[in-house]
Amino acid sequence: MPKAVIVIVGITGDLAKRYILPSFYHLARHKKITDFSIIGIGTREITEKQIMNNMKGFLAKKDAAVLKKMEANLTYLRGDVTELDTFEKLKELVDEKKGKGHNNLLFYLATLPRFFVPITDNIRKTKLDKEVDGWSRIVFEKPFGDDGRSARELNKHVQKIYSEKQVYRVDHYLGKELVRNMAVLRFTNTMLEPVWNAKYIDHVQIHLHESLGVEERAKFYDQYGAVKDVVQNHMLQLLALTAMDEPKKLHEKNIRDRKAQALSKAKVTDCVFGQYKDYKKEPGISARSSTETFAALKVSVNTPRWKNTPFYIKTGKKLKKKQTLIYVQFTNSSCHLFDGYCPLRPNHLVISVQPDEGFYLTMNTKEPGTNNITQIKMDFRHENKFGPKTPAAYENVLENVLKGDQSAFVRSDEVEHSWDIIDPILKKKNKLHTYDHGDIPKAAKEMMKVDGRSWFI
Repeated sequence: MPKAVIVIVGITGDLAKRYILPSFYHLARHKKITDFSIIGIGTREITEKQIMNNMKGFLAKKDAAVLKKMEANLTYLRGDVTELDTFEKLKELVDEKKGKGHNNLLFYLATLPRFFVPITDNIRKTKLDKEVDGWSRIVFEKPFGDDGRSARELNKHVQKIYSEKQVYRVDHYLGKELVRNMAVLRFTNTMLEPVWNAKYIDHVQIHLHESLGVEERAKFYDQYGAVKDVVQNHMLQLLALTAMDEPKKLHEKNIRDRKAQALSKAKVTDCVFGQYKDYKKEPGISARSSTETFAALKVSVNTPRWKNTPFYIKTGKKLKKKQTLIYVQFTNSSCHLFDGYCPLRPNHLVISVQPDEGFYLTMNTKEPGTNNITQIKMDFRHENKFGPKTPAAYENVLENVLKGDQSAFVRSDEVEHSWDIIDPILKKKNKLHTYDHGDIPKAAKEMMKVDGRSWFI
C-alpha cells in the first residue's frame, strides 16, 4: 500500500466509528497498510483518545500495538467544513505530513450530502485536490444527489475539481465479496453464461429485507424513504451486475461500461409503495409522513438479452428477516417424460449476499423407486470454503481506494442512469399501502400474482 494521508471528514459520526476506522484498523492489523496518517475533521470537542475509544466497541479483537499506532498517527481538527479557515488549517497539517513522506492524499467524506459542495469548494481553494508528487483522491458516501437533476449538478461541480479517475462514489454493497464475485460467477462458468438470457430465464428477483424499523435514522430516513435509501443505489447496482452484457475484459472500465449500459436500458413498469404500521408513531417521524418504508418494483431491461424477461425488486423495513439475495428463476421444463410430477418450482439459482454469503443451484432428480421428480441443491457457502476471515465490505472499499481500483465504485453516468430510473415513480407516487410487521403489502403480492408468479421470500 502507498504511504498516504487519510482525511476523514465527519470522523466523530456514526459511519466513521462503526465502519471506516475499524476498517483502517483491520488493514493495519493485516499489514496491508503500514505507513499512514489520519486527520479527522469534526465539530465536536473531542480528543484523539476519545475517538479511538468510541471505535473500539466495534472491534471483535483488539490488538493493542495496532491501536496504539493508529492513535499515534491520528490528528483531530475541530472546525466547520463550510469555512475556508478550517481547510487552511488542514493544509498546514497535510503539508507537515507530506514532509514526512506521506505524499498521497485521500479525502473520505463521511458526512451529509449537503456538505459535498462546500467541502469540495474549500478543497479546490486550498489546492488540496492537486496531484503533486503523489495522488489525490476523494470518496463520496451515498446518496449522491437527491434526484437526477441534483445528481447531474453535483457531478458537474465535482468534475470541475477532480477528474473521474480521482473520484470514488461508495456503494458498500459493491465491496461485499459475493457481489464482487458476480462477474466471475457469470462469465467464467460455461454452464451459466450461455443460458443467462431471456430464452432460458423466466424472471429475476432482487430482495433487500430489513427486520428493524428506522431506529436512530428516523430524521434522515423520513427525508429519503426506501427507494432513495437502497433502491437507487444498492439494488440497482445488483440489477446492473445481473443484467449487464459480457464485458470485453473483467477490468474495472469494461465492467462499469456494461453496468452503465444495462442501467440506461432499464425502466420501471409497475410499482407498489408501503409503510409499516406505527411508522408515524416512531420518534422523530411526522404524523403526516408519506415516506415509503417498502417498495416493490417491476423493471424491464430493454436489451436483446432480456427481451420480455422482468426483474422484480423488493425492499422494506420491519420485514420478517434481514436478508439480501438475488433469485434467478429459469424457464420451466415441459416434464413430458413424467407428466404430473413436475417440481413445484422450476430450476433456480439463489445468490445470497447477506447474512450467509454463498449461492446454490437447484437440479431435478428422480426419487428412487418412484416416478416422482424432486429438487436437490448444489450448495456453496463462502465461509465453508474460505473460512470466516472474509474482509468486510468497507475494508474492501478502503483497500481499493488506496490501490486505485475503481471497479467496486459507481461512475458518474451510473449514478445519473439510476436516478433516471426512479425519478418518474417518485414524482407520481402511487397509493401508500400499510403493512403489518413481518409481512408485505397485499398489493405487492397481487403484482406478482397478476404475472403468474410469486415472491421467492
